[in-house]
Amino acid sequence: GTDISANGSAVIDITNKRLNSIFLKNVRLGSNDLDTFNYEHAENSYVLALQGKHLVANFLDIKDDAEDVEPKEISLKDFPALNLALNLQKVSIGDSVIKKLNGYLRCDTQRCTKANIDADLGDKPFALRILNNPNNKRQIYIKSDNAGAFFKLINITDGMMEGEFILV
Repeated sequence: GTDISANGSAVIDITNKRLNSIFLKNVRLGSNDLDTFNYEHAENSYVLALQGKHLVANFLDIKDDAEDVEPKEISLKDFPALNLALNLQKVSIGDSVIKKLNGYLRCDTQRCTKANIDADLGDKPFALRILNNPNNKRQIYIKSDNAGAFFKLINITDGMMEGEFILV
């Protein structure tokens, strides 16, 4: 099996059969190398904070070429409230690599309301922002100096190489 090494604690709600929190330091599992892994489940929201050298997130590698797999339908109907904080030197998703991933994402049960995320995709800058414009409306800003790497990461298109992508 895979060796795991970590120090920390967890709180389990036995009555509701729910894991309320996990606080780990020095997490080593396979190629994963995290300084801290913090997870909390409150009443209707989740908090996840990850910091470290390397996160292997192959569970996010979405493959659409499997013949015997039904396409997955993603619905935001039951989207959980989420407070996500990331400070990771490297994230591997399939054969894609994100470097210097740093920032946060705040979502309520209806939508994501704030984000400030910076990273390098293919050694070029990537930025994601969700902010309120002067009319107090949400504004989404995505900029990637390597559009090919961005679209490959989110599995939207094949054959796109390099280029710039800006969405405001």
